[in-house]
Amino acid sequence: MGPDDDTAMRDLLEDKATLIAEIAQAAKGDDSLSDAELRLKLRQLQQALIGDKAIKLAAKLKQTHKKLAAIGGANGTAANRIATAYQAYQDSIKFIQETVNRINRADNKINKLNKQIAEAIDSSDDEESGLETLLSDKDSDEFEDDQEKAGYRQRQAVTEKRNKAKEKQAQKKAEQTSSLREALQKKRDQYTAERKSYQQQIFEHFDETLGGLSVAAKCNRKELELPKNLEKATARSIIDSIKAFFLHRASEYYAILPAINYIINSYNPTTGLFWEPPSKEQDYQGIPDDLQSIYAKQAELLYREVLACIKQSNMASITQRFLCGIHRDKPARCTVDDGPMAVYCLLAKYAKVDSQHLIDLEQHFIQAPHHFSTGSPANKVNYLQPYLSEVLEMGVQLKASQTIIPIVDILSQRHNKFAIELAKYAEGGNSPNDCAVTLEELFSDIVRTCSRIENAAGNESMWQTQTYARSAFVQQAKGKGKGKGKG
Repeated sequence: MGPDDDTAMRDLLEDKATLIAEIAQAAKGDDSLSDAELRLKLRQLQQALIGDKAIKLAAKLKQTHKKLAAIGGANGTAANRIATAYQAYQDSIKFIQETVNRINRADNKINKLNKQIAEAIDSSDDEESGLETLLSDKDSDEFEDDQEKAGYRQRQAVTEKRNKAKEKQAQKKAEQTSSLREALQKKRDQYTAERKSYQQQIFEHFDETLGGLSVAAKCNRKELELPKNLEKATARSIIDSIKAFFLHRASEYYAILPAINYIINSYNPTTGLFWEPPSKEQDYQGIPDDLQSIYAKQAELLYREVLACIKQSNMASITQRFLCGIHRDKPARCTVDDGPMAVYCLLAKYAKVDSQHLIDLEQHFIQAPHHFSTGSPANKVNYLQPYLSEVLEMGVQLKASQTIIPIVDILSQRHNKFAIELAKYAEGGNSPNDCAVTLEELFSDIVRTCSRIENAAGNESMWQTQTYARSAFVQQAKGKGKGKGKG
């Protein structure tokens, strides 16, 4: 699938449109439709083909192009892992963008309601009663005559009547204002609850995609603790530190978490590179416009955390240009306040992902089978498990002919239960040229079978009769020779 696929697809559809136009010309003699009607219908068909279908197909091809570019020539389980990480990133970014927009709309409505509630309260407080001052009563001897007294009493009665009407009106208005305020507050509470539900959806999304990143108390959050000696760090140790830090921090870093997740799951053994995130240096090109502001803020927060952890001396090593990749030919650097890029650069510079390290990692498993000829097989698995995790992380392709098949052969000779339980691995599994996933399943079955053998024998130390020692390496026990127990 080359770079001109989109153009080729459009040309193909346009060719079909030309054919339709020719059919229209040939169909002029058809009396069932007038020429104008036939042309109209064929034009509509042409527009449907070139418009809707071409746009959808072009979009699909572009998406496929991007996924293939993300995989970058990786094969087997590595390609599947990178493709999964790429799709998770795309889905997460889309989800976060939509959810943040919903939260923003809810915030706008809440702010508008807060303003209306405040205005209603102010209106109620500023409302003057408008009551007229009632004339004070006077003793009858203060009136010059009965007529003046009667006039005074009449004015007093009129004033009282007007005041009662005003009081009634004021009470009615106060009740209306109170009802309005209650209605506004109820609506605000609804939008507030809606906003919280959107936030909860973000937490739940990261619970599913990144593992337990729901909101939690501060005391449950771990500080960032990267390896003290970065020169001796592995990809696994750096990634584990990053994952531990982000646990329970979705509320603080939801905008950059998709990028972090993509970085740590994107190692390509073909290039020796992780996915490079959008950078501050390039104005975070690739991040949706409506997320860029919050992405930049959260990126700065993460950068400060990394700086506090590794100090300025180590930070200077990734803010200056360096070369990375399996052949050390890819330039990289981290701009100040760009947290996701700092994570990428730490992995690119310090994670042992060059060609020599991958060769050494592969050698652990090429040499592994003979270790299973002595001692507890479960102990051998425990020794190899961290290396296997790194193999899966790095996408190293192991061959079943060098690992699974000889291990199964050796263990099958040591005990009949192994011969039975591990028979399904005798041919190396479904992917003999990329067998790390199958090897992980084999290790699990070995440990389980060991446990059954030990329970049946009633003695875990039974393996001592078959080995110099029970460690991961073959070591000679002092004062003892080789044992020939039955396992």
